[in-house]
Formats: sequence, C-alpha cells, structure tokens
Amino acid sequence: MRSQLRVGDGARDLAVGVLQRAFAKGQLTRHELDERLSLVLAARIRNDLRPALEDLEEYQLVRSDPKMWRYWLD
Repeated sequence: MRSQLRVGDGARDLAVGVLQRAFAKGQLTRHELDERLSLVLAARIRNDLRPALEDLEEYQLVRSDPKMWRYWLD
C-alpha cells in the first residue's frame, strides 16, 4: 500500500535528479527525458513515478539498498 501514498516535492526532486543524471550518461535521449520529466512532475502517488524510473540503473541501485529505499520512495 505504500506505493499508493501521495508523493511530495522531495521525491519528485529526487526523481528529476535521477533522470537528469541518466540523460547526462547517455542513457536517455532528449525526447525520453522530456517525456519522463512530464510523468514525474505530474505524479500524484509514489507508484506514478515508477514508469519514468524503473529501467534506469541508479533507480535499481537505490531499490536494492533497504536504507536508501526507505528514505527515497518505497
């Protein structure tokens, strides 16, 4: 049920950072970045963030660390 909790500006900011770093590493095109930023900025619940992030390495690393995950998005 935690995935249904409302998302706040802090989580959106973290997600934007993940996307910007992925773009800087060449993992996303400009078009993909723009699409995903729109999803993140429109997110209302935590689960809304997943489609924009789930295939990115940094997001998967955060998910694999229980301390970071609790802090970040779980």
